[in-house]
Amino acid sequence: KVSTTLLAYSGAAPVTTAASAVSPSSSATMTTPALSVGTSGSQVVSYWVDKTSGNTGWTLPASVTTRQSSVGSGSGRVSAAAGDTAVLAGSWPGATATSTTAGSKAIGWSIPVPAP
Repeated sequence: KVSTTLLAYSGAAPVTTAASAVSPSSSATMTTPALSVGTSGSQVVSYWVDKTSGNTGWTLPASVTTRQSSVGSGSGRVSAAAGDTAVLAGSWPGATATSTTAGSKAIGWSIPVPAP
């Protein structure tokens, strides 16, 4: 089972880094990793995914604009969501999304998309 998402940002500089985190225990929340953003006006893409039969979707924080979400079917379904936030240069603290059920197979990504 998989989830694939493609987001395109017009006029952005090349992406050179990404950070991921794995859920350390069973939880209904997942926080994407903190990272450093080099250019003001950049976007940070946050992505959450888990494989838990009870999850029927993610609730993203208000600071994140939802761009895509999907919910698989059957046992061990894969549920995913992606969104972005415009940021200033400096430290990005990560973003916490909430799933509809606790699971221990969640992964979160933070990907800075630099402004040109």
